Amino acid sequence: MPNLRRIKSDENASPDGGKNVASPDIPIFDINAEFRVNREHEYMANRIIEWRLNAGGHSFRNGEALHTGQWRFGEPIMFTLRWAKDAKEYPIFGGYHAVTDERERAVSYKFDNQWSLLRFLRLHEGHIGDFDLPSDPKPHTLKFLIVTQKEGAESEEEGKFTTRAYIRVMMMTPGKPKTMLTMPYFPEIAPELKIEKDIF
Repeated sequence: MPNLRRIKSDENASPDGGKNVASPDIPIFDINAEFRVNREHEYMANRIIEWRLNAGGHSFRNGEALHTGQWRFGEPIMFTLRWAKDAKEYPIFGGYHAVTDERERAVSYKFDNQWSLLRFLRLHEGHIGDFDLPSDPKPHTLKFLIVTQKEGAESEEEGKFTTRAYIRVMMMTPGKPKTMLTMPYFPEIAPELKIEKDIF
């Protein structure tokens, strides 16, 4: 499975929001999305009634047939989770890049930098403990942790718990034939650099 490092138009890309593009061609990726994946490791995600991913002009929702959309360099990404208005739980904090609307019982993650798709994949990528195998068996599996409040227990800390939900976003070269693409791996902690003293 090719690595994004090998895509010419993405050679100088920065998942953290870099704006330099090595090629005059605008990077374009075909994508699709699956919701409520990796259910063996989710927690209380069955309470979420709406899962929606907006990528540029394309929208993906739970319950729809799997289909392919397209993301272009510079287009925003937004992912939204919504609980039922009559549910016994509602989200109160979704973490980094999240906006929570307690009235609508929704939490949204928005990325609007030029490399929004890569940033989205990098910040929410699953880790070893999220899978039964040593690595993500079907990239890119993304994890979302949402602090959730039980209705009627707002004054009690024990009324809070963390919902754990997973989706999968697959990224491909545009056109046909399609080639699956994966984000390059970057370790969370850099290895220690050991410098031997000069023995001469």
